[in-house]
Amino acid sequence: MKIDQERIPINLQKRIKDELKKQKISLSSMARKLNISSVSLFQLLERSTMQVDRLWTICLALDINLFQEIANHLDGKAYNPTVEEKNKEIAGLQQKIKEMEKTIDRLETERDCFKEAISLLKT
Repeated sequence: MKIDQERIPINLQKRIKDELKKQKISLSSMARKLNISSVSLFQLLERSTMQVDRLWTICLALDINLFQEIANHLDGKAYNPTVEEKNKEIAGLQQKIKEMEKTIDRLETERDCFKEAISLLKT
């Protein structure tokens, strides 16, 4: 299956610049956090592409998840459960655990009855 080259639906560089403004972080301060020069950061934010490892460090430095923002634009192409879906799944798993605990209790009771019956047969 061939996939057409598509641009990322959000402008990461603009999103990063907006976040810097929002958090009142200067380019030079951000560059220091990333251990790169201000010029390198400026060039990075002007390019149309960005390496994943650099995007990762920027996400950590700004405490944002741009990867999730990208994933949210996949429009159901990738599974991205909501909190409600996750809670529903957890509730289902908790119900299964309760059922299994009941089964274990029943089996332990049956085992104990069989042990008692065997001991009575031996006498």
